[in-house]
Amino acid sequence: MKPQEIMVGRIYHDGRVGLREVFEIKGLYVSYRLLAGSVTRQHRLHGVDRTITLAAFAVWAKVELSPVEAHVLLKLQAAKIKLTPEEYIYIVSLLADPTHLPYTDGRYVVYGQKHGSAVAELEKKGVCLRLENGWMAEILALGASLLNTLGAKAASKADHIHAVIDLYSGYTYFVGTLDECKGYVAHEPNESVKIVPA
Repeated sequence: MKPQEIMVGRIYHDGRVGLREVFEIKGLYVSYRLLAGSVTRQHRLHGVDRTITLAAFAVWAKVELSPVEAHVLLKLQAAKIKLTPEEYIYIVSLLADPTHLPYTDGRYVVYGQKHGSAVAELEKKGVCLRLENGWMAEILALGASLLNTLGAKAASKADHIHAVIDLYSGYTYFVGTLDECKGYVAHEPNESVKIVPA
């Protein structure tokens, strides 16, 4: 892109995994916030305000994205994140209270000593940024997208299970996980429903 095409408040993409939001242009310098980037090389820069020359930023930027396009791109990148069991347990603990949804970037969350290593790994993946003052982390844009996606899936599973239980209450029992199964209707109160993998 050309330096004169770079504007404050816009989001730019490098055509690979990088996503940056410009919040200030002063002379020949541009200040931006890294929303998404290479996990291996840029994990300490996620969510951190940076300043580089306008010319260097223009060379990096390949396309300007609308907020909707940036949101879709973040959702796609969040879907690619592989979580370890420890990371998943911490994410589930954040999603335990559905009133916290939707998550937004910049929100602070706490973590205990037992989740310290999981949060450190999530930081490397661009999900959060550990704060210097102790057991707190800031949710980044990629992390908010991940949490909202997983939270929506959990809520829809819970709604589905609730609907099935209400529909067949007293007539069935359930085996296995319902999100991987389909049920067969029982016709008598003592008849059990067979749950088989979908």
